[in-house]
Amino acid sequence: MPNGSESKEYTFPQYMTSTAKLAKAGDLLLDVSLSPAEFIDFPCGKVVPAKTTVKMLGLVGNTFYNGTVSGASYTQFVKLVKDRETLFDPDRAGLVFRGGRTDNDRDRFIPAFSVIGGVHQSAYGVNADIAETYMGKPLMFDPPLEFVSGEELLVYLNCAYDAAEDMLTTDIDFAAILNVKVE
Repeated sequence: MPNGSESKEYTFPQYMTSTAKLAKAGDLLLDVSLSPAEFIDFPCGKVVPAKTTVKMLGLVGNTFYNGTVSGASYTQFVKLVKDRETLFDPDRAGLVFRGGRTDNDRDRFIPAFSVIGGVHQSAYGVNADIAETYMGKPLMFDPPLEFVSGEELLVYLNCAYDAAEDMLTTDIDFAAILNVKVE
């Protein structure tokens, strides 16, 4: 049975963050898995383990924006890099994941525009219909991206940066939806 404690197949969201703090505009590698030890660390800077196949079903996450009109730090793109190729974008920028400007500190996760939807937890108690309008739905791949033992996928957040308006690794809310099969 899939997803059982003894199962050879399971599906889960691989939440990830970075060991590095954003110190300048550019790419931030998501290289830390936030999943318990019994789950694989792929794609968090690790390769697919031996005798394992991984299907990436989709991506889910919240954009981030911290700042004012005079300066801001915010997410811009998500880059998926396999074999030195940025997937889905020949210009190598990545998938649009732009954080939206807000004057309310509680709503720093509402996107300006993003092809990857997330889950917004507003201090206002936003209902599901409004949340979907602002946040969108997870980006699901059809067909899923498939990776076999030894393959690597690097995941980067491309961010704008202003030193006065920080972005912490705890502000990153991003996950890959994975289906894992172990031989």
